[in-house]
Amino acid sequence: MHYDHVIVKRLVNFIREIHTVSPWQDQGRFFKTLHRIIPFDNSAAFIKVDPATSRILPSSMTLWEDEADVMRDHNQYYWKFKQPIVAEIVNKRLRSFHVQNALPQFLSKPDSEEYRVDFWEKHRKRFSYAQYFKTRQGLFSLYLTRSSRSPDFSEEEEGLLNMLLPHMELILSAAEPETPTLFADPKGNIVCVDAAVDDTLKQDPTLAKQFQQALPTWIGWFLSEPFKPLWVEIGEGEQRYRCTVSPAGTARLPLFRISWAPMAAPAGFSENILAAFCRRYPFSPREKQVLALTAAGKQRKEMAQALGLSVETVKEYLSGVYRKTGVEGKGELLAKILSQTHPPATMEVTPPFIISD
Repeated sequence: MHYDHVIVKRLVNFIREIHTVSPWQDQGRFFKTLHRIIPFDNSAAFIKVDPATSRILPSSMTLWEDEADVMRDHNQYYWKFKQPIVAEIVNKRLRSFHVQNALPQFLSKPDSEEYRVDFWEKHRKRFSYAQYFKTRQGLFSLYLTRSSRSPDFSEEEEGLLNMLLPHMELILSAAEPETPTLFADPKGNIVCVDAAVDDTLKQDPTLAKQFQQALPTWIGWFLSEPFKPLWVEIGEGEQRYRCTVSPAGTARLPLFRISWAPMAAPAGFSENILAAFCRRYPFSPREKQVLALTAAGKQRKEMAQALGLSVETVKEYLSGVYRKTGVEGKGELLAKILSQTHPPATMEVTPPFIISD
């Protein structure tokens, strides 16, 4: 498939822009720039969708450039015509669909005709293209429509939207609170960090060192496939992190955004293992609770919510656990739990990070 180089350049700039300037800061600019790449008559982005009914759910993330009665009609009655398609999206892990091509596969002729006349024609829509993506916040969608005055979405336009989809998913995930983020230049030098990054890297010096070593390679991989966000795993011992690398900055001053989150703790941390470990150290009851939540892969904010404490208080208890066990961060703590509760095993040599499809 051939893409006009001007459109490709616009897409690259748009991807860089949405990773640099939040779409929620300037909704008008977001839709205007997207319209220059793939023209549309109406659009809605980051729509939160109930996977059980396909109804649109309230969400502070949703950007809407359509009329309010469209959402009202959809949620009151016409959701049932879309539901078979959404179920297919969820069950088969599809990413996108062209509504006019998909409906005949799932609806009877009378239902299809009712949907077309009573909903589509009423709201002056003829063609639509939808993309779905999952995040920790739920199922979301990007939805574009065109009226009878405009042509249908072409295969090339659908391809461009499909290249955009992973980045939509990524910036929505990055918008979640407590997501450490840093920026690096094309050579892999860290040029900017947020407060959460400083805190995380101080807790885990090994992680900081691995970032310094891996960043040039990651950015090299990304530059070879600029349309594909890069997901990698990094870590040592039992604590690993899932990282994402995406473009930011401007064409003249390119930057790369790197964000990460701890992966789930392994199932090997049973209550018996944690109890055996706790007997070796003079932990307070609260420190034992914090230790158990740390082993379960919880972040400090989640621990605070679970224990009814402030984040700063949780941080103090966690520091006490580190001090009493003689470690400097979460990675060392989890490795120490394993080393003291499992018999020595043959060490496997693994790379410090791997690409994850």
